[in-house]
Amino acid sequence: MKDDRLFVFAGSGTRYTLRPFAEYIRKQGHSVIELDTEASDCISRIKEIPGGSIIYITSDHLGLDKGNYGLLIPGQFSVANLEIMEELRPKKSILYTHDLGKIVGVWSEQRYLDLFSLILFPFVCNDFYFAKRRFNSVEEIGWIKKKENFSIKRIPTENKKIVYFPSNMMSSLERYGIEGYADWIEHTIDKSISIKPSSFIKMRPVSEILKERGYTILDTTLTPYDIMETSDLIITNGCSSVVYEAAYSGCPVVSILDGFDSDKQYIMEKPQLRWVYSLYPEDVMLFVNRVRKGELELDNGKDIIKPFDFEKAYQLVSG
Repeated sequence: MKDDRLFVFAGSGTRYTLRPFAEYIRKQGHSVIELDTEASDCISRIKEIPGGSIIYITSDHLGLDKGNYGLLIPGQFSVANLEIMEELRPKKSILYTHDLGKIVGVWSEQRYLDLFSLILFPFVCNDFYFAKRRFNSVEEIGWIKKKENFSIKRIPTENKKIVYFPSNMMSSLERYGIEGYADWIEHTIDKSISIKPSSFIKMRPVSEILKERGYTILDTTLTPYDIMETSDLIITNGCSSVVYEAAYSGCPVVSILDGFDSDKQYIMEKPQLRWVYSLYPEDVMLFVNRVRKGELELDNGKDIIKPFDFEKAYQLVSG
């Protein structure tokens, strides 16, 4: 019997974590469409999708339409998952997170969980139990960005390997501009700290400026797990996903209180673990220098997040 199921994936930029899973399903012989919810042709592509046995899988925010997105970034366009689901009327719908931090709850997204046939979580947490309480089809599946066979292999040395992952990039560009954002980073970390920018295209001019100023800019295709294996300390902003990826891998991480959310909110939302440090920008290098001089010993923890289980996920979404 011919399999007429069509797997439709949706998300955009760093909010689309599902590309490896889409490729896995293609390799099983299924028809797959991937929608970029910020692409100008997204709506026309949705209109062209034939009706029938559609399985819809998203890692994007549920209500991220032009109105909500515009509150954060004026003029930014996005098609909302709720709009896509209304148009496609899928036979089955699946939600997976793109972030280890705010998994559900942005724009009161918890109100829409019952629209999904299945919710997949990267790890068991409070949001997992919240969803489970009101919705039975909830499964832990692992983190899709987690490197297989990940293990920290630090080499004892006086020259501590420290890497900065910029986050809150769009907000920073809106507030400071390209040159001003580069200045902010330069005032926060010195050139002894490597910088690992994301693939976010609007970050490229900032990275180029920092490179010209003597900073080491790492390959954007490297994952946090590639870098954490041999790093002594990770630095990022606020409660970015990198904070959670490092914290739950047992790697010491600094969460910079950058002012885009209140200090109280950042501190409350970050993982409450000994090896997660909240610091103001002006205190980051003071902290780093104390670590390098041996005046402060960093705490370490256990690696508790599992890699994504592709076969289990496939059985769940296709069953």
